[in-house]
Amino acid sequence: MLDRWFRETPLGRQVAAAERHFCAQALGRIDRGHAAVVGAPLGAITRKPGLQEWELGESGHVIGRAAQLPFRAQSLDALLLVHVLDFSDDPDAVLAQAYQCLRSGGTLVALTFNPISLWGARRLVGRLQGAAAPWGGSQWLASSVGVYMRRHGFETEATRFLCFLPPGASRLQNGANPWEYVGPRLGRLGAGVQATLASRQDPGVVSGRGLFASVPVPGPRRGVQPAGRCA
Repeated sequence: MLDRWFRETPLGRQVAAAERHFCAQALGRIDRGHAAVVGAPLGAITRKPGLQEWELGESGHVIGRAAQLPFRAQSLDALLLVHVLDFSDDPDAVLAQAYQCLRSGGTLVALTFNPISLWGARRLVGRLQGAAAPWGGSQWLASSVGVYMRRHGFETEATRFLCFLPPGASRLQNGANPWEYVGPRLGRLGAGVQATLASRQDPGVVSGRGLFASVPVPGPRRGVQPAGRCA
């Protein structure tokens, strides 16, 4: 849906470059295996010889839909959802498929447009007017993305904000972009895109540091004396 915008507009190309850079960092810890990109194509991300990257879509390596992925269960080491949630009619099906296809501990990255920004205001107006992508679609708070992910068995690890550009920044692309310096000072208000990083957790698996889970030990009940030591 965003393929043409990413390829043919200066703003789209800059957004794609920022997202590709973030995804390369997110995949930095994975040296071997399989990674799939679903949604708008980002091109080669890591160029690691041991990591096979697949693009899913009409112009990608594999034909398929985000709500019905063509990969075997637990066959992927990483899955990147590039604005899939922004334009999906069934985000629960998308995340259920992501959980099924990722191996235990596999990496999930969800890129969505930031609604609490100038981009959010522009997309809200565009949605009311029936505008084409990227100016239509759903609005996802970063916290809502995390809630949906946890509901489907993922543990969220981080949220990052990218693309410090106003939504009408096409005129800035030929020279220096002052928004890349001013935008970060505004925090999430200056960012056009939010990236949520998560990992697949198996039921019953306790995450975190240390050997043992932090399970509270019940003390003696009232009126019951603790047993003494054996002689």
